[in-house]
Amino acid sequence: MSAAPEGAQPQRRLPEIVSVQYLRAAAALAVVVFHSLEATPAKFPVGAAGVDVFFVISGFIMWTLTESGESSPTSFIWRRLARVAPPYWVATLLVVAVATLRPHFLWMPGFSPADIVRSLLFIPFQDAWGKPSPVLIQGWTLDYEMFFYALFAASLIAPRRRRLVIFSGLIALLITAGLLAKPSGPAAAVYTSLMLAEFLAGVWLGRLWTAGSLPRSAPLGLALALLGLAAFALEQVLGVGEGPLRTLYWGLPALALVSGALMLEGAGFVRLWRVPKAVGDGSYSIYLFHVFVVALGYRVLPEGPTALRVAATVIASAAAGWLLYIFLERPLTAAVRRLPGRLKLPPPQGPAVVGAPHQAAGRRAGPAG
Repeated sequence: MSAAPEGAQPQRRLPEIVSVQYLRAAAALAVVVFHSLEATPAKFPVGAAGVDVFFVISGFIMWTLTESGESSPTSFIWRRLARVAPPYWVATLLVVAVATLRPHFLWMPGFSPADIVRSLLFIPFQDAWGKPSPVLIQGWTLDYEMFFYALFAASLIAPRRRRLVIFSGLIALLITAGLLAKPSGPAAAVYTSLMLAEFLAGVWLGRLWTAGSLPRSAPLGLALALLGLAAFALEQVLGVGEGPLRTLYWGLPALALVSGALMLEGAGFVRLWRVPKAVGDGSYSIYLFHVFVVALGYRVLPEGPTALRVAATVIASAAAGWLLYIFLERPLTAAVRRLPGRLKLPPPQGPAVVGAPHQAAGRRAGPAG
């Protein structure tokens, strides 16, 4: 066995938090249903709130990872890039290929070579329809994720006892600047968005969890989870869609739902169920590639009952996502993380943390992780 790189901390495996995996599965499938019904009268606007759940989870997981020992900024950012970027690049280039061969298959606007490059580099821009959307339409959330990772990596430079205060202050400063300046440029709008508060809320939730300060109470956890679900249900009934205040009407229920699930798990009321766990494992691939399944569903079942098409799309997306996770996402991520050694570059300092996004594991975050 080779010795650990000098200065590296001992490798430590985090216990997997099963409730987070279940929530990632539910969030990914909610987004699938949202897109499946988007072109029909029977819309599911609250399904888009799956993204807000992902953002809270992402903040939570990033804090727990760094508290477990992955505190080197270079190690942190390399592992996040290796986790998020390669599958996203594959999905983006697949969109380019499909749009080139079958221009009307995905119902999307045209894009230029510059748009493709900006998409691959996570640089926010407006598409041909005037929306802040990359080539892979749902990839806009990864622009937020990567900016969050950059800010969080920067905070790791600070002494451990000051990181949370510094990171919180930085997020508050950016949000305040956005509220005051109201920037119209896509990049500035993302980097000062109120949605950054959802990551921050997850980070604070992670702080409570790792410090043992989050109540391990089944009644309180159940009440919070039900409160979050009830808020989402009410917003669906009212037809509440995306808007500038989504952090309040979707972010707060997302925080309640994640907090409640963690309290239930801490109290020992969460059991391992293999199928939801597997869907949670594949949630990032589900999120990235489900648009192709949705488009195919419209082609295969154009005249059938909407409920049948949506059910088939959800099942197919879950199955495809899990297969892509096993045969594409996981090996691709592992291969990229091994690149420094194969290229004989100095390894990023810090432990190889596995376990606990998309994304999410170091992958248990956001839709990405």
